[in-house]
Amino acid sequence: MPSRARVMANRREHGGLPRLVLTDLELDGVSVLAIPYGIALAELTTWSTLTFARTFGQARRDRGAAQLVASRLSELLGPNREPHETYRTTGSDRARFNASAFFGDEDWRVWTPNARVTTADFLQQDEPDVAAAFLRPDTAWGHDYEPVAFVAAERRDDLEAALRERAYEVRQWRGLSELYLDPPVRPQVTLALT
Repeated sequence: MPSRARVMANRREHGGLPRLVLTDLELDGVSVLAIPYGIALAELTTWSTLTFARTFGQARRDRGAAQLVASRLSELLGPNREPHETYRTTGSDRARFNASAFFGDEDWRVWTPNARVTTADFLQQDEPDVAAAFLRPDTAWGHDYEPVAFVAAERRDDLEAALRERAYEVRQWRGLSELYLDPPVRPQVTLALT
């Protein structure tokens, strides 16, 4: 699979306004999401593409989805598989596609975006001072739980002010957390700026 840094770089390249950050409270009401618009649009487009694609050709319509599919296909090409056999059965544009089956139950994190992870990555990579001031360690645990630092809900106004001080345009986007749980069919429309 591509490195986390490469995935983030691909998301930034996907368009959108680089200095616009969308914020929302997570559904748990405990933490705040802060995601640059271009990254949110790219993640949701890729996730939507993979979720609703019925063929490999449809799955490749989005650059991010195509890269994830290509990475997974290269993993499938182990020393015991013939490249032509793998492509014929899982790689041709007409071949049936189901993201859950293709990536496997264990690898759902590879193709399903996590808004809390994206928020932490954005702050840590692009605004380390803000990350140091606002991110708290996650001490929760669970079987399928990925602990990741988060911004407490009561710090939302302060976080938004800190981002504005760094020349970001910040917009509260009610429903952003829901989009990360249930991908939209057309994220470009869903995240259209008015």
